[in-house]
Amino acid sequence: MECAWDCPACTYENEPEKTVCDMCKTARNWKPPKRPAVQIVEREISVHNVPGGMVREWTILDQGNDEELSALVKSHSTGTGICGYICSSVGLTTLSGAAEGFPYDKEYRRIELDAEGKLPEGSRLFSVLHRLFGPKAQAVKVNVARCMEYIQGDRRHYIAGSPVLSSDKKEGKGYLTAWVANYEISKCLRHFVHDRKAGRTCPNTHLAHFVDAVSLSKAAVCFLRRNQMPDLDEATYEERDLLLAEEAVFEGDPYILEFIYPSRRKLLRSDVADFTAECELRGVHREAILWMVDLKGHFNTAFTTRFVRGGVEEKTVVMLDSYSGLHSENKTPGEIHRLVFS
Repeated sequence: MECAWDCPACTYENEPEKTVCDMCKTARNWKPPKRPAVQIVEREISVHNVPGGMVREWTILDQGNDEELSALVKSHSTGTGICGYICSSVGLTTLSGAAEGFPYDKEYRRIELDAEGKLPEGSRLFSVLHRLFGPKAQAVKVNVARCMEYIQGDRRHYIAGSPVLSSDKKEGKGYLTAWVANYEISKCLRHFVHDRKAGRTCPNTHLAHFVDAVSLSKAAVCFLRRNQMPDLDEATYEERDLLLAEEAVFEGDPYILEFIYPSRRKLLRSDVADFTAECELRGVHREAILWMVDLKGHFNTAFTTRFVRGGVEEKTVVMLDSYSGLHSENKTPGEIHRLVFS
């Protein structure tokens, strides 16, 4: 009997009789074009020195000039600033079976570069980046749609319970199309990850097909968030309530460190000793974490590794970005570097 098949572009699991993917319409027998190693380097848009190492920024897509993403914005009635959805999606994409243990396996913690400083085309990191984010980052886009479905659904539920938002159409529309907040990225990831771990499926998301149990067994996900208490006067509705309930205790600290997975969610000060202790408690290696990054006005995803060239080791934070915004000099990735490599 013929078995189900995984889409070669977005990794969605399709029924045996399907000849094109239900999610992204890619043909079953499609093969991605061979991609030269230089393209990975060309995607590196900025490099910045931090104490003890580097921050490198790689673009995985261009959110402002992508027709498929624009179509998703229109079909889901979201705002045009979609970096929060993309950040959530990249997180979920790396929890798929296609991720091949990225970035959690030991092999990703130390990467030998070639003489020109490029990723060798045969390396496992090159392979998994190509699998997850190329061509056209199709798997990420499929998961962007899922994240939009969840966050928009969660907002509609909140609007229905709010006398102000439910009675004022203009106010309600503004709430629905607002940029994604950091707490919504956290809620989205926790929703999918913990429902998958508990064996539950979510309506309209095909959850079991894109969050892989094996990947979850290795996963560690953290979110380095900007403390928004200084912006309390500008916050409204659910965001304001959560700031007062969760972030007031951290007032004065510029960052809040959120452990999303494994185990239960926990908020901490961004402190090396506290971070190290929490990693040990959860059985997590400090250099084997997928990071959600709050850049204050933009979100992206990051991982850490040690690039080696000519015997010289470079402790590095690699940011996976959704547009060419030159964020490597932002202080937040430097804070991740301090936490991981100190």
